[in-house]
Amino acid sequence: MDAAFSFYNEPRLSVFSMNELAAKIGISKPAIYRHFKDKDAVLAAMHEQFVSSLSECLLRVQQEEDGGAVPIASVADVVQFFVEHPYYVNYMIGNLASVEDFEIHLAQELETRGVKSLSGFKYAREKSTKNIIENFDHYVRTIYCGVTIFIFIKGREKLIATQSPVEEAKQFSHNLVSFLARGLVETTDKADILHPLPITPARMAELDSLCTITDDMLPPKNRFFEAFASVIRKYKFNGITVERIADELGMAKSSLYEYFDNKNEMIKTLITKELSLLNTIVKENTVEAQTFSEYLYILIRSEFAFFHLRSSLIPICGWLLMSTADETFFHEFDSPDQWISRLPDPLERPHVGIPLTGGSLVAWVSCLPISLVMQCEGRQLTQEEKISALKKMFDFVQNGIEPKDRI
Repeated sequence: MDAAFSFYNEPRLSVFSMNELAAKIGISKPAIYRHFKDKDAVLAAMHEQFVSSLSECLLRVQQEEDGGAVPIASVADVVQFFVEHPYYVNYMIGNLASVEDFEIHLAQELETRGVKSLSGFKYAREKSTKNIIENFDHYVRTIYCGVTIFIFIKGREKLIATQSPVEEAKQFSHNLVSFLARGLVETTDKADILHPLPITPARMAELDSLCTITDDMLPPKNRFFEAFASVIRKYKFNGITVERIADELGMAKSSLYEYFDNKNEMIKTLITKELSLLNTIVKENTVEAQTFSEYLYILIRSEFAFFHLRSSLIPICGWLLMSTADETFFHEFDSPDQWISRLPDPLERPHVGIPLTGGSLVAWVSCLPISLVMQCEGRQLTQEEKISALKKMFDFVQNGIEPKDRI
């Protein structure tokens, strides 16, 4: 199991092979079959270990509940669990990006082990009925917390990979959860440019109109991405092959190699072009920002509108979020603009357990609308409900999920 999960220390677009697993352990491939019937049995055992380990951690936190509020220290224990098992982060992201309703099935499995509902869903017990978002606020908060925790854990991993000093796991986890609870409003000084300033309803409506994107404002959808997304829907991440992408495009495999050496190069090349287009839209819109709070809102509102029309990019972005070493995909957002250039480098506040730059702060905020679009797909939410969820996320960034000592 340790060897199998070690493959998730770096992002993968396909599940490891049994030959790879045998080589990692240092045994012959037939020797594995003395323990597992086939690869599916290995994957099932991995999932069982993940669910069991996570449920044990969550049950310990659950015992600390007091009137519905959980102490920051207890929630930090959950974060610490993922910090100490970083491969579980990639395992989660990979499944969330490629397996339909993965988070719902996971929550159901956890509930059978005594863990209370985490997602805000009312689960369908029969295939003929549908899952219902029973607690919308809780659902959005769960997405926000999960994405934020995973992004900053990945940031910590990146520092470790470059041999930079990092806080030990317990302190890092406590600082991150404290930031989640309090948001920018209680973790920055009033004189800081990052300190939140209110946006009036009338001004918010103006910004919403500014950030609206329609199909006719964008180039035609990229057929390679449409094919790639279709392959993921049909075969999941472990079933992605150049042959299947070529079949979806109705072209020969050899023709694809005229454009790209391999599927990874294809994805990197195409996603860079798409993010460059998004970056142009964001920069044009953020020129209208009058405060840093408006800048952040325009950023996530513009991205949400873009990814809502380019949903085929979402599975790709799930894979990108797993990356620790390659930052080229989000490099466009590191380019200075009038707001980022005014921020200290590194930022003195907020303290989230790892050093922050203006670019890394924006990269984190940029992941929020991507994750929201991904999680809202297939949920039969109205556009108004999706926009409401986005605004709740923006409020969490500004004011925290609960600006008190307990969350």
